[in-house]
Amino acid sequence: MKSDPGLSILTLTEAEWTFVKGMVTFLEPFSVLTDRVSKQHVPLMSLTAAIFIEMYNHLESYQEESQYDLGIIKAAKLACEKLNVYYPKTAGLVYVLGIVLDPRCKLDWHKSVGFDKLVPNYRRTILSYFKSHYMTSAENVIEEPNDDDLIQRQMKKARFDSRNEFEKYLSGNPCRLVEGENGVLSWWKEHENDYPTLSKLARDFLGVSATGVPEECMFSMGHSSYNLDESASIWRFSD
Repeated sequence: MKSDPGLSILTLTEAEWTFVKGMVTFLEPFSVLTDRVSKQHVPLMSLTAAIFIEMYNHLESYQEESQYDLGIIKAAKLACEKLNVYYPKTAGLVYVLGIVLDPRCKLDWHKSVGFDKLVPNYRRTILSYFKSHYMTSAENVIEEPNDDDLIQRQMKKARFDSRNEFEKYLSGNPCRLVEGENGVLSWWKEHENDYPTLSKLARDFLGVSATGVPEECMFSMGHSSYNLDESASIWRFSD
């Protein structure tokens, strides 16, 4: 550009290059997080709320008293306002269970990021859903001691563990996991015998796609035969 008389006037100044560098630094985390949550065939629902927290932390570091360019600070403020529109939706059941059913998180994640006050309500909601939709009627019944059983008669005062699978799962500490090809679903497969009913709930919720990227990829790969069910607002795809 410098060598062309017609373009030389458009050459960026040092100050403008500094601004461009600042914009790249500002936008890079969005690119990294988007790539991470846009994988196909990997359960990522548990990352959704966590990614919102990362974006908030990043954007809130751009304060007016900082040394960043005022234009970038304004962009950060507008981005925060946009996040404020969408973040409340992560209180939906699929997002809450996505976090809680990740053995690295359980309900401890909410406490770690400052949502302690929400934990009791979330706990009641998810346990109620589990009992209503996954536990059988037999599992909901607490058996009374059988007086004809000699051992049971003598053990009437003993404190038996009457917790359901979900309560037992939540009572344990979070686990350290190395993400594999199937992510947290691998953990649930390994512990299926420990949590036979809860593992079904985990498969149902953790298998939900965190983004619409897989569907978008179907379009780009030529899977373009579809029709829109307007009543249900669902895209149906076929080869």
